[in-house]
Amino acid sequence: MRSKLLGFIFSLTLFLSIGNILVSQTIIDNDKYLSELQIKLIKQYISEFPNHTQLSIAYITNNNVNYVGIEKIDDKVLSVINRDSVFEIGSITKLFTSTLLANLVKEKILNLNDPIEAVLPYKLKQSITDKGLITFKTLANHTSGLPRMPDNYTTGYDSVSLRYYLQKQLNLNSVPGEKYQYSNLGAGILGYLLEIKTGKSYEQLLHDKIFIKYDMRFTSSELIKVKELVVQGRDSSGNKISNWQSDILRAAGGILSNVTDLSKYVLAYFSNDTILSFQRQKTYTSDGMDLALGWHIIKFGGGTCNWYYHNGGMDGYRSCLFMDLNTNSAVIILSNLSNSHPQNENIDKLCHDLLEQLFIAHTKDNSSLCEAPFIEMALIKGWGTNKNDSIRLLDKSYNSIIGVWQKQISDRTIIRTFMPDNKVQSDFSGDPEIDIWGYYQLKGNEIEFRDIGGAACNTPGLYNYIILDDKLTFTLIDDTCDGRSSGMSGIWTRVK
Repeated sequence: MRSKLLGFIFSLTLFLSIGNILVSQTIIDNDKYLSELQIKLIKQYISEFPNHTQLSIAYITNNNVNYVGIEKIDDKVLSVINRDSVFEIGSITKLFTSTLLANLVKEKILNLNDPIEAVLPYKLKQSITDKGLITFKTLANHTSGLPRMPDNYTTGYDSVSLRYYLQKQLNLNSVPGEKYQYSNLGAGILGYLLEIKTGKSYEQLLHDKIFIKYDMRFTSSELIKVKELVVQGRDSSGNKISNWQSDILRAAGGILSNVTDLSKYVLAYFSNDTILSFQRQKTYTSDGMDLALGWHIIKFGGGTCNWYYHNGGMDGYRSCLFMDLNTNSAVIILSNLSNSHPQNENIDKLCHDLLEQLFIAHTKDNSSLCEAPFIEMALIKGWGTNKNDSIRLLDKSYNSIIGVWQKQISDRTIIRTFMPDNKVQSDFSGDPEIDIWGYYQLKGNEIEFRDIGGAACNTPGLYNYIILDDKLTFTLIDDTCDGRSSGMSGIWTRVK
């Protein structure tokens, strides 16, 4: 279930004589800060990473932060204290750029819906912008229509190159505000516009508005300020490579930081900070994901649960941040794994799965918070036919939907079980786990489905149903979830 939720989209003394790290020869199995499951997850996800890969991890829960450092040496996973070591954070930078925007909006220096041409000192090439204006909001939530990168991007990209692109080469992919499309260019332009509007450099804005406020002493968009603390980036084979040289698009991915400072930033989101509260408000919504200013809001549990998310990838680094506001929990991972490594997405998977464990621990006794979005919770709360006495004791009944039904699709059997307590689950043959679980509600010949876990839909679905002998047929009334509506089609045969 973990990979399905991600959809689209884990003892010693430090001698910090400015960045030197003393590696413990203690194998991670003995790390007192990690549970057996956490150790298993870390080993599983980093098994294919090259030697000298470091992970710096922060767990945040109940306003407490625990740190774990990992380094792979001679194919062994060792503990290392690297909470203060600095990594390129890549696109997590965009969160900070959006925090700057939120500051200027709250100070009434800018309006989210202002067109960027009110600040940009030249006009954009006319194209699809005739139908809608690029605004500061659409730059921050990736709905500007701008491509991921400009066609003329080269090392050392500057304001002259950017102006040429925007005036001569610009072609939007969609009408601004209508469609999500991730854009480094858009975030880079946003930072550039904030510099123009305030007359301050991006670094000075970060320092004045964020770093001082949250006591982030080892975070910067200028390599020279933190160079002695930086963990060297690695290519996909594990060889050392140089750090990225910042350019005009630095606001899209130019910040360097450590998990100590990033934890302070995340903890502020759990407070009454008015700027960060404003930044995390939804500015765009879709079935699978909402967007705030800079943040991606991952929806699961049938749309009742939200996690805030961003990752980052550079030539020599990979990072990830998942944050849950319901439980005030978060996991941050910084690494010097190359974004070009074939298993680079394992950083995101590990980050997700580590937060999942924190989430389950917080919510297992609190059904008001996302009742059972994960399989571990679903089994405890009554789903899982092999553990459900009410299903095993059912008698065959031709006038009730309660029971076990199946249908064949190509070479796959799908089983759907309706339980007396209005729970329903779907199982696909060859899969040892429940694949989808949730609730159903009957009203006459109508049935409403509300998924809460597995390959769940985030909106309810409404159908007519009819039972004739041992056959069950559904007729669509209203369901925006294509996967569920196609899966419901056809004739189901009663098994029990």
